[in-house]
Amino acid sequence: MTRVEAMRAFAFNVISPPSWTKQRKQQARDRMAKLMDAAGSLSTQENLWLLLAFKSMLGSEMAPALSNAIQPPGVLSKNGGAMAWLRRKLDDNLAIKGLNQGALTFLMQAEYSTNEVDTDRVDRGFRIERVVKNLTDANRVGTPETPFKLGDQLLITYRLNTRKLQNFVALEDALPAGLEVVNPNLALVAKFFQLPPPDPQDRVLGLSYSEMRDRSALLYFDTVDPGSSTYSILARATTAGSFRWPPTQIAPMYDSRFSGLSPSSLCIISAE
Repeated sequence: MTRVEAMRAFAFNVISPPSWTKQRKQQARDRMAKLMDAAGSLSTQENLWLLLAFKSMLGSEMAPALSNAIQPPGVLSKNGGAMAWLRRKLDDNLAIKGLNQGALTFLMQAEYSTNEVDTDRVDRGFRIERVVKNLTDANRVGTPETPFKLGDQLLITYRLNTRKLQNFVALEDALPAGLEVVNPNLALVAKFFQLPPPDPQDRVLGLSYSEMRDRSALLYFDTVDPGSSTYSILARATTAGSFRWPPTQIAPMYDSRFSGLSPSSLCIISAE
């Protein structure tokens, strides 16, 4: 109960809802101080959450408000304790003038993009190829001359090659907007869609976890043995148009030395 009480106080202090008045905050602080006097008989987790809650209350009282004179200007919170600089390019000057001299905490989220429309293959210990086969009509390959048609069932095969044993590998493929992943593991979907049997000569990877989203397929493998291996998913053409297909990327989750990108491609889907 001591741990739960400390966690509640910590959460209320961080969120600061309208009901979290100065009186309730002072009562919680007095209660935390009283509980900490008995810290010798508390567990490690109880001590931890009490310290976090107490530190949060002290920090919010001692932190001075930020000034509107900070340059470049940002979005200031209602209580003046936080400021955000949104949608700034990394090639701009990120220096910020006029911040308080006290200790501050920063969070930065960034996305990398390139001006190049086409992306070349990148092999850094991994070589990955994306092979698309039209199960409805093999003659339609998604080019301007022979586009896919609405409703076409596509078999997307990822061919991996690595010289070393790799563990906990993540593969991400951002699909073009005209395609939709089909998951035959769902009972309702399995009535209409089914993966064809793999080629006996292919070594199929053992999937440990997957996330089939509307815009991407995320596949996770605990082990990728040296040599060549494959894994396939199903998709279908749902929207007519001309779409860019970003490269498939693969990398071990805990080793940044290795990664791989397939070449990007163009996906054409016809309504006729």
